[in-house]
Amino acid sequence: MINNSELMAFGKSWHLTEINTADNGDQTIYMGKTAAEHGNPHAPSWCIKRVTITKTSGKELISEQYADGDTNFDNIWQIRESLTYRYLI
Repeated sequence: MINNSELMAFGKSWHLTEINTADNGDQTIYMGKTAAEHGNPHAPSWCIKRVTITKTSGKELISEQYADGDTNFDNIWQIRESLTYRYLI
C-alpha cells in the first residue's frame, strides 16, 4: 500500500487525513472531525468516517462506514486504523 502524507486541518469540518491505495487500485480514505477546538489526535473527541473504494468488474463500489457505527465524538484519531467501523443505521 502507498500511504499519502497526513493532512491535518483541525476544526469542526471534515478533513482528509490518509489515502491508502492497494496494488489493485482499491482505496481506503479516513476522514474525521473533532468536537474540540484544537483537535488533539490522542483525545477521544473525534467522529471518524472510513470510505473504501473497490474496483469490481470495471466498476467502483464506494462504501462509507463510521467508527463504532455512529457519529459520536468519542473516538481517538491516532488509532483510526484499528477501530471497528460499521454502517450508520
